[in-house]
Amino acid sequence: WADRHGADIINSSLGYTDRRYFPEQMNGRTSLVARAAEMAVRKGMLVVNAAGNDGDDPRWRTIGTPADGDSVLAVGGLDPATYLHIDFSSYGPAPGRRLKPNVVAFGA
Repeated sequence: WADRHGADIINSSLGYTDRRYFPEQMNGRTSLVARAAEMAVRKGMLVVNAAGNDGDDPRWRTIGTPADGDSVLAVGGLDPATYLHIDFSSYGPAPGRRLKPNVVAFGA
């Protein structure tokens, strides 16, 4: 849909984690949404996605999908008071030791 309408950038905070996948499946190739995001990148679009909000969840701390995609720009969070990782922001690296999140922004 985005390609058909001429989008240059796709930005989303939606991610999928434990209700659909296992952490070991966060490899950028398993989920349909990660494969679609990679296809959008190959078509020339910048795909930006939130790393996730499960950093303080002991059951699932790693980034969700589609942020696990190799070419997806994953955005995590920093505490504005300390400039350190904010508790709720999901962690990388993605499996395969790829550095994720790729950029961090100040959390609220």
